[in-house]
Amino acid sequence: CKDRFWAPEIFVGKNKFFITFNATNSSEKFNAKLKSYVAFSDNIKGPYTVIPKPLVEVESSTNDAHLFRDDDGTVWLFCNLEGSIIAQRFDEDTASTYGDYITLIRKGEEGSWDSIGIEGSFVVKRDGKLYLWYSSWTRGYEMGIAVSEGMDKPFVKMECNPVISCSN
Repeated sequence: CKDRFWAPEIFVGKNKFFITFNATNSSEKFNAKLKSYVAFSDNIKGPYTVIPKPLVEVESSTNDAHLFRDDDGTVWLFCNLEGSIIAQRFDEDTASTYGDYITLIRKGEEGSWDSIGIEGSFVVKRDGKLYLWYSSWTRGYEMGIAVSEGMDKPFVKMECNPVISCSN
C-alpha cells in the first residue's frame, strides 16, 4: 500500500499466518477510502501475500480489523463500520469474509463517553463469555467492554464503561 498503512494485527491460523491492516490507496488494487485488508503467509516472517479486495465489501470505510477464533472453530472478523462494531465470518482457506455481517454494538447516545465514534475492537473469551473491547475518542482516548454469551447473543456494554480512560 503506497498511500497509508496502519494498525496491523497478526492472527495465527490453522495453516497460515494472517495480518489484518487498514489502508487507503489510490492505486487500482485498492479502494481510495479507508478499508480493512488481509495478507497471509505460510511463515510468520513472510513474505506475505496481500489480498487486494477489502475484507468487508461495503461502500463505507471500515477500520481496525481483528480476527478471533471461537471455540467451535469459526473465525470471526471484527471491525468498525459507520459508528458500529460489526462481525463477519472469515474463511482461512480463501482469506476472505463470507455471509452477512452482524452489528454488535453502536456508538453511544449523544453526551455519552463513546458518542462520537467507536473503533479498535478486539475480543477475548473467558469462562464462556465473549468480551468485546473497543475504543472511543469522544473525550480523549478511552476503552470500554461489551459482553455476550455467544456470537448469536446480544453484546451488552458494561455499565462501568469506560474501563480505561486517558481523558483530560
